[in-house]
Amino acid sequence: MFVKRVTMAILFVLALLVRMPLQAEDDFLSRYDDDELSKSGKDKFVGGTIGYHEHSLETYKRQLDYLNKCNYGFKIDKLDGETYEGEIYFGVRMENHGILVGLGGFPQTKAELHWSDGVKGETTIDAYFIDCTYRYYFLPKKYFTQSDLRGLLLPYIGGGVGYYQIKWAFNDSRAIWSLEGSGNLQSPSANKDTIGYHLVYGVEKFIDTNISVNLQGGYRWADSGNFELQRTSTTDTITYWVAQIGGENVSVELDGVTFTIGINYHWK
Repeated sequence: MFVKRVTMAILFVLALLVRMPLQAEDDFLSRYDDDELSKSGKDKFVGGTIGYHEHSLETYKRQLDYLNKCNYGFKIDKLDGETYEGEIYFGVRMENHGILVGLGGFPQTKAELHWSDGVKGETTIDAYFIDCTYRYYFLPKKYFTQSDLRGLLLPYIGGGVGYYQIKWAFNDSRAIWSLEGSGNLQSPSANKDTIGYHLVYGVEKFIDTNISVNLQGGYRWADSGNFELQRTSTTDTITYWVAQIGGENVSVELDGVTFTIGINYHWK
């Protein structure tokens, strides 16, 4: 399934890069003469996207499967690796080049835990990010020089870096975490800040003078690393335990394919 999605994404990008500039020339460039197209092209914009994100979360899924196989008296539902992501951003475009700064996140991902006597718990993952993205638009600079861009199609590709905050929690009414040697901790949780990366590709279309919509695909990489659990001992000294399941350190990988749709407002 993953290979099929990646293959379809690559074919989609190739189709955009070949066809969109030709369509834009027929629909847009013919409206202006050479003198009008000699002006400098620059604009600013704000916008937002929402769409689908497929986490990998493979390490954590495997660790939860380990707990299920140990027959500790409870079962954990399957952790859903598919969720949604949303982002708002501000950007500046100068002809072929664009820079965007955004704030986004994922809705909570969770799996419920069921004890044999009916008591319930859950494990949850929350993630938020601030990122910066560079876009390169595959059209000659002269396409960007008019204030009226209606009908213009802009295929682009790019990438960037982000600062991610990932929160992991294992909420349970019983001290099952003692099974992993963490000092009889009940309902452990921890936050981890990390740096992530992303690649994007897509197409943007102006539906009005100042409004455009875009379809975008991409891939995000973000790994929490090891989570440390804080515990206060009887002597009031603070100790830390690295959270483990089945002898493996608990970590959350948010690597995944993304597909989003967005809307933007532009001004000069």
